[in-house]
Amino acid sequence: MSGVHKALRQPTPKSGAAKRGRWAQTMISKGLPSKPLTKQSLTKLLRAEKKRRGIPQSQLVFVGIHNIAQWWWCGMYSVLKSQRNELEFFATYLADRVSLALSLDQVDTIPTAAFELLEVGAGLTLADLELHTKSSTQAQSQDIVADLISISPAIDKYENGLAVEMAQAERYPKLRWSFQWNDFVLIGIPDGITKKIVYEFKASSNEHFFRTAARPIANTQADLYGLFFGRNEKRVQVYIRETGEVITLEGPIDKDRAISTLRKFASVVAGSLPMAPKPFKCVSCEERDACTIRAR
Repeated sequence: MSGVHKALRQPTPKSGAAKRGRWAQTMISKGLPSKPLTKQSLTKLLRAEKKRRGIPQSQLVFVGIHNIAQWWWCGMYSVLKSQRNELEFFATYLADRVSLALSLDQVDTIPTAAFELLEVGAGLTLADLELHTKSSTQAQSQDIVADLISISPAIDKYENGLAVEMAQAERYPKLRWSFQWNDFVLIGIPDGITKKIVYEFKASSNEHFFRTAARPIANTQADLYGLFFGRNEKRVQVYIRETGEVITLEGPIDKDRAISTLRKFASVVAGSLPMAPKPFKCVSCEERDACTIRAR
């Protein structure tokens, strides 16, 4: 048995989750192995994928769109956070491709060889996902594969925010998919998406922080989603904790802003230094120790 198969487990349906349990049995009948991929196994797969793409091992490839939008808070933070989270986003990318391929009956089993596993779902596109999500099959499949390809709980936190604050958000369908941009693979899940708009929800401590930080980040994130998910309009809402108000912003997707942000992000990944942030941003920054431009 290969290292990949040894690192996979059969998911056990949780109590009260009958619909997942039924789907799990279907997925298991397709030949899913019996133990989840470990962090070590995922790291080996990530290395194999970079080699397959002809990209140096040290180069950042798999990035969350959410992290790129953080450029408007601090360019260095945006890149350092992306580097730290690359393995989780690679796992998300892999899980989404495998789950859709299984749902579409493109594969019946997860391949034993790493290079074959990395080829699963290679030809799938956003159009395939959108067509297929008219049924509930993809969401159920994604749940099961997420059990098999361990994804950090932090992924949900990046995209969804705090549960109490998200209760203020409007409800729309969601899609999660990955997109090629230059040598990067960008993974995104808008807080909502319809045929016409992408929806993004944020929370801000007060109106000053909304104007100076939350608004540009949320707008850029929506612009990036609009660019890659092919929507022309955005609806952005920001919950102000201090007042309990929800501020709504609507308008066309700014593709120029999205592309400009991507290029700035890529330039720092390549070695350029961004503008130093205001010192107060460095005080509690989680990337402080790794940062070369932080306020001393």
